[in-house]
Formats: sequence, structure tokens, C-alpha cells
Amino acid sequence: MNESELAVKLDRIEQQLTELNREVVQAIESGKSAHHRIDDLKRDICWTLGTSVTVVGIFASVLTSVLSRM
Repeated sequence: MNESELAVKLDRIEQQLTELNREVVQAIESGKSAHHRIDDLKRDICWTLGTSVTVVGIFASVLTSVLSRM
């Protein structure tokens, strides 16, 4: 293999590494974005469950109070 063939191969390898680097950066950014979406979903689910438990608790207290007076 002569110098020009090695130079061509080296150039191809450099291009592949550059493309791979871009893909890695995109994957990292995508992972960060997914992490934020999961955190938002978790917060929303916790808020919904907390509110639902509170409403059920209030309803049970009112029902118990009404039934105990009968």
C-alpha cells in the first residue's frame, strides 16, 4: 500500500469518526430530552395521584360523617 492509498484511507476514517461523533452527540441530546420528559411525566402522575387520594379521603370523611348521624 503506497502513501496515497494510506492518505485516502486515513481521510475516510477521519470522515467516519466525524460522522460517528455527530451521532454520539445527537444520542446524548436525545437522552437528555427523554430524561426531562420522564421527569415531567413523573411529576404530573404524582400530582394526579396525590389529588385523587385527597379527594377520595374528603369524600370518605363526609360520607362517614353523614352516615354516623343517621
